[in-house]
Amino acid sequence: MSGDLSLDPDTTRSWGDREWLDTTTGYGASNDHLALLYADRAEQLTTVAAYVRRGMARDERCLYVADDNSTRAVRTALEESGVDVEAALDAGALSIVTAEEAWLDAGSFSRSAAAEFWDDALDRAQQEGFDGLRVAKEMTWALDAGVGLDSLVSYEHALNPQYAGADYTVLCQYSRDRFPSETVEAVASAHPLLVDGATVRHNARYQPAEPDGAADAGCEDAAPEQPREAATPDAPTPSAAPPPVGSTVRVLLVDDDPDYADMVGECLRSNDDIDEVVTETDPRRAARRLEDGSFDCVVSDYEMPGLDGLELLDLVREDHPDLPFLMLTARGDEEVAVDAISAGITGYFRKRGSTGQYAKLAHRISSVVSRHRAERKAAATRRQYTRLAEESTDVIAVLDEHWRIEYLSPAAERQFGHPPETLVGDVVFDHLHPADRNAARDRLAALTHGSRESVAAEFRFRQRDGSWLWVEARGRNLLDDPDVRGLIVHVRDISEQKERRRDLRESERRFRSLFEDAFDAMVITDDEGGCVDANPAACELFELSCKQLLDRSLAGFVPDGHDAEWPRRASRAPDQARGTVPLRTATGTRRVVEFAATPDVVPGRHLFVLRDVTDREQYEQMLTALHDSSREFLAAESRTDVTETVVDTATEVLSMPVVAVYLSTTRR
Repeated sequence: MSGDLSLDPDTTRSWGDREWLDTTTGYGASNDHLALLYADRAEQLTTVAAYVRRGMARDERCLYVADDNSTRAVRTALEESGVDVEAALDAGALSIVTAEEAWLDAGSFSRSAAAEFWDDALDRAQQEGFDGLRVAKEMTWALDAGVGLDSLVSYEHALNPQYAGADYTVLCQYSRDRFPSETVEAVASAHPLLVDGATVRHNARYQPAEPDGAADAGCEDAAPEQPREAATPDAPTPSAAPPPVGSTVRVLLVDDDPDYADMVGECLRSNDDIDEVVTETDPRRAARRLEDGSFDCVVSDYEMPGLDGLELLDLVREDHPDLPFLMLTARGDEEVAVDAISAGITGYFRKRGSTGQYAKLAHRISSVVSRHRAERKAAATRRQYTRLAEESTDVIAVLDEHWRIEYLSPAAERQFGHPPETLVGDVVFDHLHPADRNAARDRLAALTHGSRESVAAEFRFRQRDGSWLWVEARGRNLLDDPDVRGLIVHVRDISEQKERRRDLRESERRFRSLFEDAFDAMVITDDEGGCVDANPAACELFELSCKQLLDRSLAGFVPDGHDAEWPRRASRAPDQARGTVPLRTATGTRRVVEFAATPDVVPGRHLFVLRDVTDREQYEQMLTALHDSSREFLAAESRTDVTETVVDTATEVLSMPVVAVYLSTTRR
């Protein structure tokens, strides 16, 4: 360490000094504010790894704020020191975040964000029953965040009363290489304790902030808004979120000391969130109890004869791999904590003499049970949706913001012939028909613009055999959803639908051709009898243009005195209706037509085919009249009767304008 930083050699303690770890007034206990002045990254990460391991041994929640190092590098350093990082993260005993996530706003330091971050971090540690919060934070963010020397020193000074008033242990890491020497010296004076190599020392040059608030001067952006009030022994610990209303929380407490087990059991039973505590002094019987009853959490001593807590954990995990399991121990050995977390315990709790300590244990139990139930519910939901995705006939795909395939459901192989894993990592547009790519890109581009609105597109997708399959894709942007972080696209085969559409278009084309070119008049009406379409022959029959005809109804062409309801009845008939009816055209011409009505050629549309049979009707009437005249002629009794019958037939039936009748008396 540089000689300009005055250290008190009489107060130097080693990192390995167990007394230092366990003494509540010693260095590294809660409420400490330390500065690590490191020369290189190896020294930094080695020191921080030991600091985190000791926090876990003290049952403190550990939080690392990374900046110069990546979160991956921090994880690796902790793992190499013996910390099961994955298990610690899952148990909530460790979090690794970046300075950007903690308190930087677009690269600038945010005072309000920092204050909120510290409050939330400590609240979470207390609510989950940890003995305190242990923080290691890299300070290189200050070099790029526009925080001046005075502001940085003021910030560090102002944090001391906050750390002193709550269960904090904070290690601020300053690089001797990255920070100017005057900055290192100045910020060191704001820390009561300094870390140099493997030792922790009282800082003889520590200068507490002036009580008049001088520490805040010139540091509007760098000081926390308001120091946290000092916690008192009687202050209640914030409650963990209780399990869901109406649920029952049953705890199995295992400890070979019956008096201790009874004492802890009574403390836990006094908590409103715990309904039942079953105590057991024999760990093997405890394991068998899990077979007979439903428990929500196991709390076990570590040191027990015959079967210790870790061995009991192994038995429990055989049949209950996710059951919350909290470990109790009187030892403060970090190896025990690391081994326990690596073995998969949910939490690690130190035995203390005060019964008030077990109120925290009750809160921890309530918290882990609530979290376990929420995780089980979420897992069940995920399994349900996974099953739905796997069983769906549609292909479900997850794409990243660059359109690369991250996931494909099993239906991809059924539809496209490609095993899903063979397409993962590919850009989806590379598998589209060249003629469809640009249109698909344009259509789906809206997905990456932040909107959650559904977007659809149709295109041809290349199958494994090289053929093309028409599909419809519907996508939604869930990139900002932490459970998805992708573009969700549902894809379905529409090749048959496309074929039906082609057939329908061809059928419509043929129908239109027949409709337009037919010699018979064709009219399509709606349910009210109004004309909605007509072919040229119909326009000729009614002596109207098509536009004029579409403003009329068939009933409007029925002559007075005749049934005008026949079009409506015909359109509602169960089968095709036929008949012969009179009509009067737009010019008043009387027509006789034969009709064939087909209801609901499409729902709500009815086809009438009309054939003008006026000339045929007239011819048939004339034949009937001639037949009648012939009978009258044969029945005539006199020459006069014969003459009249002939004249009437010629003028009235045959429409002759002039008639001359010559009667001959000559016999042949």
